[in-house]
Amino acid sequence: MMKNLWNTPSLPQLNAIKPSQSCIYKMVGNTGLPMNLYLPEKQSSLCSDFFFVMIHGGAWQAVHASDPVWKGSFLDAQARYYTALGFPAASISYRSIDFSPDTKMEDLVTDCRDAFVFLKKRFGFRRFILLGESAGAHLALMLTLQRSPDIYAVIAVNPVTDLTIERWHFTAPDQDTRYRFSPLYQICPTQTKIFCLHGDADQVVDYHLSENFCEKMTALGNLCDFHLVPGAAHAFLLMGYRSTPEEVLSYMELIDAWLWQHVFCNNSLPHE
Repeated sequence: MMKNLWNTPSLPQLNAIKPSQSCIYKMVGNTGLPMNLYLPEKQSSLCSDFFFVMIHGGAWQAVHASDPVWKGSFLDAQARYYTALGFPAASISYRSIDFSPDTKMEDLVTDCRDAFVFLKKRFGFRRFILLGESAGAHLALMLTLQRSPDIYAVIAVNPVTDLTIERWHFTAPDQDTRYRFSPLYQICPTQTKIFCLHGDADQVVDYHLSENFCEKMTALGNLCDFHLVPGAAHAFLLMGYRSTPEEVLSYMELIDAWLWQHVFCNNSLPHE
């Protein structure tokens, strides 16, 4: 894998970055869905139209109708990281799976898609790089497999790819719906480049499912790379959770190396 060609931001640099603004990108009834926007003081010269979007995990829990205050994203540190490198970034919310009695998994996917529409209209960016973790990685992959426009690359960290497993039955009322919203069973051709990272010590999501997903995607001719992270537990990318800040930065460098090889070295190529 190619080495990344920029200097990794330091922890003091990351901690100094604050959201440029927090805004509501969508109303669901009387409840607003917020996002945190991070806009760099000096934009990267690599490509002016890349926009990083973070989709956090947490068992599809984000904004509740009964408690509409978003607690913030587990991936704000990653948004600050790419802003420090000169890229605009957003950390988005979505409806919780139990937002209301009639909330469906499809609604959560639609929320994320509507966030892209909002960003595209507001800023004009046309190529999004998604970084999702756990349930957020599941949503990012579903957006890709449903061929949402403008998604250039997806970084899926310990993604949930199979909702038919008993542990995830709460996400949908029937097995047919769980099947339709399982990336593992919705394999299709896509021009979106995908990088799946999974820890071999993950006791929440079996890493073999990510490996199987990538093998099936690759067999169709897609660029879908799998990387097993030795010793890493679930949610290893979260700053100060199961990993030290220094470990998280080393994982970000791994992601950056993949981005340099498959995205930034080809950033003149159109994404049809």
